[in-house]
Amino acid sequence: MARSGQIRRILYAGCLGLGIAPSLSESFGTGTEAGVSYRSLEQKVTGAELNLTNARKLTNLAGDELYPQWSPDSKRIAFQDREGRIYLINKDGSGLKKIVNKETQSHGLVFSKPGFCWHPSGKKIIYAVDDPESKSGIFELDLKSGKEKLLIGKDGLDSPLYSPSGKYIAFIDGANWEDVSNLALYDRSTTRTKSLTNNSAGNIRKQDKVKGIGWFPDSK
Repeated sequence: MARSGQIRRILYAGCLGLGIAPSLSESFGTGTEAGVSYRSLEQKVTGAELNLTNARKLTNLAGDELYPQWSPDSKRIAFQDREGRIYLINKDGSGLKKIVNKETQSHGLVFSKPGFCWHPSGKKIIYAVDDPESKSGIFELDLKSGKEKLLIGKDGLDSPLYSPSGKYIAFIDGANWEDVSNLALYDRSTTRTKSLTNNSAGNIRKQDKVKGIGWFPDSK
């Protein structure tokens, strides 16, 4: 339980995505404005409610700004635009730059989670690209060097998610509403990929489709 008067922070992009600062244990809040905003939340004495104060808009790009994610050290924020391009900004709103100029997956209004993920070290970001006119698959971007590496080359991949240890990447194979989708795992040390589910066109039911991923904290 938080102490009375403790200040917490929450990040939001309108009603389409939330990002709770990794250094904070509990946060709650809502947002209705377009763009990425940064808001402090002050807990009441009862511990049961939070007052919303000091809302500050960080970005003002043309069009939608979606799915903000704090870096593991809470110093930077990554987010997507409606076309899936990825941007990086400092938590004070400075240093905005586009880091991925490709149409990444899980953008727009189709999915509820971003198609990119911070490495636990905060030094890399992974994202999925499905482009019939270019290379498709899961890419890893080194934020310091700006170098991009294709980890898994295949069409129809989505929602890549580093394990908390950083050793594995879970992702959805065949991720859209029409086709069969499965949960798959990539081992970064061996560069091998294996499917963890066995959905097929012959036995698939709508409720069996893989639409989201979450890692247990021990990465197992």
